[in-house]
Amino acid sequence: MKIARYIITTLIIFGLSYVFLFLLEYILSSRINIPNQIKFSYSVIYSLFGLTSILLFRTISNIGLLYLLIILIALFIIEGLLFMFTANYNISPNVTNDIYYDFKSLYYFPLLPFILIIISFGLKKLRFKMILNKIPVINTTLQPNVSRFLAYIIDWLLILVIGWIFSSFMLILWFPVEIFLIAFAYRLIFESSTDTTIGKRLFGLSIQQNNDSDISFKSILIRNLARIILIYWIPIINGKSGLHDKIANTQINKNALQHTI
Repeated sequence: MKIARYIITTLIIFGLSYVFLFLLEYILSSRINIPNQIKFSYSVIYSLFGLTSILLFRTISNIGLLYLLIILIALFIIEGLLFMFTANYNISPNVTNDIYYDFKSLYYFPLLPFILIIISFGLKKLRFKMILNKIPVINTTLQPNVSRFLAYIIDWLLILVIGWIFSSFMLILWFPVEIFLIAFAYRLIFESSTDTTIGKRLFGLSIQQNNDSDISFKSILIRNLARIILIYWIPIINGKSGLHDKIANTQINKNALQHTI
């Protein structure tokens, strides 16, 4: 049954990719020509990424797979709109004339969900948490709300540095949008694979389920999606869990300080 599900999902991803490329070529026929071998090879790449994702994320439900496919379709549509827009306007100083004739610089975009799943579960299987736990915890008597605020600042500094590094080859988006995506990916990857982030680790903070069970990828995903649309500065300032924690049924826990400095 599982094998059949893997095969069907892989074929659906292949079909979605191929249809998207066909429609993109049809809509922009005056600007782009995508050979059939390119359509096939790119669709195979998507299929392999999709298959790897669901093999790593073994506990994903059929509803979860459906949501993943819906997200993929939505990203294909967004990517198509971005390509149509950039075919007429330079929306970023990094956009070169090649973008008018070469769709490859845009085609990585819908791969993001697969890449996030692969990295998150890959790091978890490699026990990256054990490596992160070697980072010394700052030995202070700070209140939990202060520790959480400082961890937040440190994480954002790291996100800005990562954004600056990646900005040279994220060709299609404005820098603020790139930072937004990197922030989401940074938190999702670290929190799902290690229950914490670098900033939180420095202050002995980690994320836990309210029922003390192991944190799930679903909870981390919900937590970070809720973070996008909810304002949680006030809960951080007064030391309580944010609304995104309440929605995801999670909480921030201050661990016993080990390997302190």
